[in-house]
Formats: sequence, structure tokens, C-alpha cells
Amino acid sequence: MRAGKERSTKAFSIRALPRFAQAGPWQCCENTMAELAVTERRHTPFFCPESSPIYAAPPGRTRRHNRAGAPASSNLVQEFKHMIRLAPTATLAAVAAALLATTAIAPSSRAQDNKLNYGSYAGITGGYLMPQDTDRSGGGYLERDHGAGISAQYGHRFRNNLRLEGDLGYGNIDNERYHANGGSAGVGGDTDQYSLTGAAYYDVATGTPLTPYFGGGAGIVHQRHDRPAVTSNGSTLGGNDGSATDFTAFGEAGVAYKLSDGLEIVPSYRYQWINDGAQGLDDSTQHVARVGFRSWF
Repeated sequence: MRAGKERSTKAFSIRALPRFAQAGPWQCCENTMAELAVTERRHTPFFCPESSPIYAAPPGRTRRHNRAGAPASSNLVQEFKHMIRLAPTATLAAVAAALLATTAIAPSSRAQDNKLNYGSYAGITGGYLMPQDTDRSGGGYLERDHGAGISAQYGHRFRNNLRLEGDLGYGNIDNERYHANGGSAGVGGDTDQYSLTGAAYYDVATGTPLTPYFGGGAGIVHQRHDRPAVTSNGSTLGGNDGSATDFTAFGEAGVAYKLSDGLEIVPSYRYQWINDGAQGLDDSTQHVARVGFRSWF
């Protein structure tokens, strides 16, 4: 019968503890924890010295008393205080485990937030127009000042990261100077540009808030000119106060930065060609620095 009781103490064995509890402050039994893990005959409660009333002595040994000869039950208060001292260690271990779990979950949550949006969107973009000098056959060139533009977009991104976009825009560029025969003369007037284009882009998923893209498009641009005739060192450039609708094409690259789940800011660069050569002038080309906002539906 006594042997049965001794075996029942195995319910309090160190094996029943969490892994982090099998070290340090809990090594308070007479036998070391290593011995307990190897020799089952020596299992004792993990926090109970021999003075405890619930201590079960291994076979062949008897329960001891304290130095004063009093029963070990008089030390219950001290043992309880010992357990209280161990509580912070267990609490810290639990907090560490919780932090590890949070760390493991957080990247997954961030990755979810950084996924690409699919479907339709609308945007508005401002542009800084930098037209290149337009050469004239027979010598000379027309210099135009930098201008500004604004446009609205509507597009759709597919699951293969291909994005199609339509763009309706307006821009204005001032004429600057006409250079010829080693001299130059100021040119007044300006050019209004009304454009309607379509484009195809490919978005590069990075798993971050940044989504680079590249692509190109084409369409039409209607230009309304207001340029008087000008002469430089005997070379005259005729005036142009008409309007025309011409074909245009462009290449563009940029990066979208996700501000929130449905809003992005999109800086980009575009190089644009316009098939508008006239009066001996070559076709127009321009660099366009753009910054826009894109809202997803």
C-alpha cells in the first residue's frame, strides 16, 4: 500500500512542468533535476524540500524534521514565500513567450497590408513639363520654357499585375526664344495641350509599401498654338496661331507608395513624343516629372 502511495507522487513529477520551468529556481530538491530526469525512482515534487508535509520520501528513506525537531509542516509559510519569489521568473517567461508569438504574427500581418490592390482605381496627377529644343531644318531651333500640366486617370489592375489606364490631361508651355545664325530673339505666346491617351503598365510586387512599375502608352494630343513670327540674324520663323490634333506616344516608369489600404502616392517620369512637325520644325519631345494620388475602389 505504501509503495502505491510513493508511486502516486509521480503526478507532481518535474516531467509535468513546462520546458522553461525545468531549470534555475526550481532546483530545490535534494536530488538534482538531472537525476530526477534520469531515475524515476527519485521523482519528488518540483518545489517541495524534504521538510514539506507533502514530500514523499523514496523507498528506504524516512522523512526528516527541521533543526528544532518540529514537524516539517511548520515551514509551509517559508515554502509559500519561496514560491512567491519564483513567480516573477515564471511571469517573465510567459511574457517572453507572448512576445515571441507576437513577433511571429506581426510580419504576417504587415505582409497582408502590403499586398497589391486589385481592381479599379481613379487618380489625379500633376506634371512638370520640360520640352526639349525643337530643331529647324536648315539651321536654328526653337527654345520653349518649362510648363505645367494636370491629368485624371482611371485604370484597372489584373491578377497578373498588368495594369491598364486611361488618361485625360491638360498642359501649357510658353515659347522662349528662337536661335539662328549665331543669335537669338525672344518669342512670345504659348501652346495649350489637351491629351487623351491609354497605357499598359506592369507592377512589380515587392511585399513592401513600394510598388515599382514601367510601361508605355499612346493616344492623341490636340495643341492650340499662339506663336508670332520672329526673326533672328536674318532667319525668320513664321508664326502659328492655329491648332492641330496629332498622334503621341510615351514611355513611363515610376513607383507607387501605399499610404493606406486604398490610397497611394505615385511619383513617376515620362518621356513623350508628339508627331507635330510643321514649318520646318521637327517633332516635339518632352520630359515630364509627375506626382499623383491613386484611390482604389
